[in-house]
Amino acid sequence: MSGDPWGGGCLRGGDVWGLAFSSIRRQKVRAALTLIGVVVGTFTLALSLAVGQGVDRGIVALFHKDDRLRKIAVHPKWEPNAREVPAADREPVGSMSEAERRRLRKALVRNYRGPATGPRRRVHLDAEALERLAAIEHVERVEPLARITGQAILGVRRHESGVGPVLIGSRIFAERLLAGRLFTPEDDRAAMVHEYLLYRWGMVGDSAAEDAIGKTFRFEYRSAPPGTVDLAWVLDRGAPGPDRRRALESGLRRLAAIARFLPLPRDEREALRQAFDRISVTATSGSVEVYSETFTIVGVVRERDEKDAMPSPFGEWPIMDSEVLIPAHTAAEMSLRGADQAREGFYEVILTVDDEGQVKAVADRIAAIGFEEFSLASIIGTIRMNIRLITLAMAAVAVVALLVAAIGITNTMIMSVLERTHEIGVMKAVGARDQDIRRIFVVEGTALGVFGSSLGMALAWLAGYPGDVIARRIMEPEMRAAVEGALIVYPAWIVVGVPVLVCLITTMAAWYPAARAARVDPVTSLRHE
Repeated sequence: MSGDPWGGGCLRGGDVWGLAFSSIRRQKVRAALTLIGVVVGTFTLALSLAVGQGVDRGIVALFHKDDRLRKIAVHPKWEPNAREVPAADREPVGSMSEAERRRLRKALVRNYRGPATGPRRRVHLDAEALERLAAIEHVERVEPLARITGQAILGVRRHESGVGPVLIGSRIFAERLLAGRLFTPEDDRAAMVHEYLLYRWGMVGDSAAEDAIGKTFRFEYRSAPPGTVDLAWVLDRGAPGPDRRRALESGLRRLAAIARFLPLPRDEREALRQAFDRISVTATSGSVEVYSETFTIVGVVRERDEKDAMPSPFGEWPIMDSEVLIPAHTAAEMSLRGADQAREGFYEVILTVDDEGQVKAVADRIAAIGFEEFSLASIIGTIRMNIRLITLAMAAVAVVALLVAAIGITNTMIMSVLERTHEIGVMKAVGARDQDIRRIFVVEGTALGVFGSSLGMALAWLAGYPGDVIARRIMEPEMRAAVEGALIVYPAWIVVGVPVLVCLITTMAAWYPAARAARVDPVTSLRHE
């Protein structure tokens, strides 16, 4: 016994620790069971936080592989035009409340399918709209996407195909290349073609893809007023030579002329007449313009399969199965040649913002102009919040386990106080003070926390290796992309914070038994057996 460096007692620090460990050694089974609870709680808490931290970093890293978090997809906003719906067709019939009548009136307008009516765009994505979008602060690049359907012609073979506009820097087709290369920013009249198009052109065999590189083909497309269909163009799918096309057009013109005189019921004749009013049946019609472009094949892509990377929502989904792929700026230029297409505008525009932090502000400006917008930045926050909520739920379960362990510590040490009443009396009789007795039991609880948290952290760290492999095998097939970095990580705040929290909980659990031991009366305790 001597002056206490802890602050005024007569027990030395080494004596306090020795007495605490002596108590733990005497009650090996009880201490071991309590220690297991601390280890399990620490292991669960550390591992759940590490998994949440790793998965969150992994998902963010996936999005940061390119500039997707800086992109915004802009679409025209479609609205039903009630003024073009006849009054009789937009007014509900029957007895109903005014609120129900308003709802049904809106539904009638939305579902009306009369001639030359239907949804109307609130704002077109035309050339003027592109200028307005480009003028928004922090917009770095504006890339319009155009749909073009026409015929890809190689020699005497032609095949109806849709053009897929490919954005600058897109690598979605990199793993599907059979031959050739991807586009470069300098490409203009270059094209990548699908292996199916080669097959339709009669190019088959193992060397077909390599043989196609460098060949030129012609793409013929047409411009027609909105709401019309070039029926001859639709029916002439892959027909070789112009003779059959001319015969088809002639037959359709005759059919359109006699449709109203056919021996059919009046309602059927009227339906046919309205249909032919919206159908262009001849390539030489004054409302139809024919355009043609020549492209050089620089790449051939294979058919898509399930193992390929997932396309991004910025212009890649609609072109995954396109048979002709050309640079987006070339497709936009071709689309604007027709007056009607120029007036209708593009179906989508992709904006690239100069800073991720400005995406929301730019999106708000786009919505104010009257367009619909979508950005990954608007949903990644939700994804990360869900990950954090799941992590917090797992951590809460771990904390409950620690609290259970703390109750076990409290119970163990209360029993220890009862069993050591005589020993406490002896220590007080030879000069130990209340704070000395209290420190012995507090140190005992702290020691259980230190050992339990250290062992739990070590087990959690070891579990991170197989756990990372398992998590990667689950996550990568779902994301269809390689995940960079570990999915179970232990930053400093976990390595330091979890043991400190565990030790705090176990120390607090020991405080009541320690205070109870300090209040033991030495005279009474010496009589206790």
